Amino acid sequence: MQGQLENLSNQFKYFSEKVYPGSSPLYQQLAARIVEDHEILSVASHSRKGELVPNLLFAAVHFLLLQGTTHHYLSSFFPSVSHPPSGNGDPYAYFRSFCLEKKDDIRHLISTKRVQTNEVQRCACLLPAFALVARESERVLSVVDIGASAGLNLLWDRYGYDYGPGGKYGNADSPVQIPCTLRGQQKPRIPQVFPHVASRVGIDLNPMGCP
Repeated sequence: MQGQLENLSNQFKYFSEKVYPGSSPLYQQLAARIVEDHEILSVASHSRKGELVPNLLFAAVHFLLLQGTTHHYLSSFFPSVSHPPSGNGDPYAYFRSFCLEKKDDIRHLISTKRVQTNEVQRCACLLPAFALVARESERVLSVVDIGASAGLNLLWDRYGYDYGPGGKYGNADSPVQIPCTLRGQQKPRIPQVFPHVASRVGIDLNPMGCP
């Protein structure tokens, strides 16, 4: 058990330092504190083997807050629950009390659910590759995404892209606008008109509604 908690602690440390900075200051702060909190690590240890435990734990907490079954002060730190977020003070104290209060519900969720990641920003890197394949093959594309989750990356040609000095491409009216910082002297060759996609197939162990 001690070895499992140590591994979990290292996973939360990695997420606090490498994954959440720049994307979720709240999760970054919480993950950094969980690293040394054996009680919360013990709750998180009920997840399935191989899961991204930090994402799974925070998703379970977020899910319970969205249910509105309890009006815990922790909800005031979440923009999706409190509009706008109005929490004051140290969010970890409230996070910890919520996790211990709802530990049975959290254990059930993380032991029966899987992490589904839909990181659409990676489409900024996929777009030049799809354009190259279509240009070199001179054929329409058929896209297969293995590990598709909800299939959001299958819709890459419907989003807007902003490469800064490299230009803007895609659908300027799409609610999904993806920024990308270019580094180095080489600039990706991106067409003004995206390649036609003939078919899209998403394959996943637990599909969430692939298009």
